[in-house]
Amino acid sequence: MSWYWITRGSFREGGDFLQAALALPHSGVSPAWRAQALCGAGDLALRQGNYTTAALLLEESVAGYRELKHTSGMAEALLNLGLVRAYQQNFAEARTLMEQSISLCRAEEDKWLLGHGLDSLARLAWEQGDAEATRRLSEESMRLGQEIGETRAEISPRKLLASVALAQGDDARAAVLAQELLTIAQQVGDKESVFSALFLLGTIAKGRETRRRL
Repeated sequence: MSWYWITRGSFREGGDFLQAALALPHSGVSPAWRAQALCGAGDLALRQGNYTTAALLLEESVAGYRELKHTSGMAEALLNLGLVRAYQQNFAEARTLMEQSISLCRAEEDKWLLGHGLDSLARLAWEQGDAEATRRLSEESMRLGQEIGETRAEISPRKLLASVALAQGDDARAAVLAQELLTIAQQVGDKESVFSALFLLGTIAKGRETRRRL
């Protein structure tokens, strides 16, 4: 049920519920179910900023999935653990974990999780100043979102691609991407991304006006 709580934004409620469930005797519980619960609890802890707790939960989830040779579950747990390491400023380990997740997703042909993994690695690359890697990873992530018909999966890559284009002085492409971002964000009711799109469009307009006056 972790995705239910994540979608509703009920991170604390879901986290408390899963933590309580995980604390119960689990001798008769399927190892796969426990690994999945650990992964969900770790994801919810991550979203609350409880990085130490999230790391412990996700490390146990990865170990459980690895023992079961459960590739798809391990890919998700590795990606979440990579995000935790990124927030903890451990960028080298974050990159390694994300790349491992991406490799497993490709092997499993899991396009949905692969798109998220590529987007996460793209955001890490952007934070580290690697615009070319950001562009390459974001373009693949956005294509996957289009292939599977997941509109929301196109939002983050478009933000990054617009930012890269703007940083490289390609105002025309940045404006197109920002306008597309605005349209999609309004359609799905993503207020944060609506703000991002408007900010990008405003920045582009301001830059053009500045250059016109010079």
